[in-house]
Amino acid sequence: ESIGSDAFDPGRRVEILDLGPALARLSSTHRELLILRHFVGLSTDEIARITRRSHAAVYSAEARALARLRKELE
Repeated sequence: ESIGSDAFDPGRRVEILDLGPALARLSSTHRELLILRHFVGLSTDEIARITRRSHAAVYSAEARALARLRKELE
């Protein structure tokens, strides 16, 4: 598939996986962290730089976001 296709659009990938409703119920911070990490593919260090947070803060928030997402998907 071409880079311009929907398959490479992180928002579209969320819809395809039917995670949209569950992600929408997360806080904007948790949603942003999960999208940057798991759909855009940034590292924890890259996310820390972008969001101006420490590595530890991003790591902890991502763990909480994943736990919350799991609950939303139950």
